[in-house]
This record gives sequence, C-alpha cells and structure tokens, in this order.
Amino acid sequence: MMSAVLPEVRNLALRTSKNIKWHVIASIAFAGSNYPEEVPKVFRYALQHDANGDVRGEVARRIARETREGLVKALQLMYVYSRA
Repeated sequence: MMSAVLPEVRNLALRTSKNIKWHVIASIAFAGSNYPEEVPKVFRYALQHDANGDVRGEVARRIARETREGLVKALQLMYVYSRA
C-alpha cells in the first residue's frame, strides 16, 4: 500500500544528501501516521537497496540500529507530547 512510495522517498532523499538516513525518516513517518505495518517494509526495502541484500553485514546492522534508535526516540516524544 504505502510502501509503493518508498522508491521515490529514497531517491528524493539521496538526491538531497548522501548522508540522509531516509529509512529512519520513512519508518518514523509511517509509525507516527498510524501505519506501523509499513515499518518492516521500509526496513526490508533498505536492506535490499542500501545493504545490497546482505542481511548479516555491517551495513545491515547499521540500518537496523539507526531505525531502532530513531523509532524509540520518536515514540518517546510522541508519548510525552500526547500526555501534555
């Protein structure tokens, strides 16, 4: 469904800056937009295209770590904001 936009999101982010962590931004956006089922699709797409399908390599570990940290931080902010 929403994962159809992933190629465009990735291409736009990479055109903007090579250092952008597009997978983190997309995961947070989907989770915050009430589409948490799309987050694993973002992760798989990032592994296929940024880690060249190597799910055990250093790039895959970095993608997993960055995505996890981004989601935890964003969800903490959403929780605090919703309680205010």
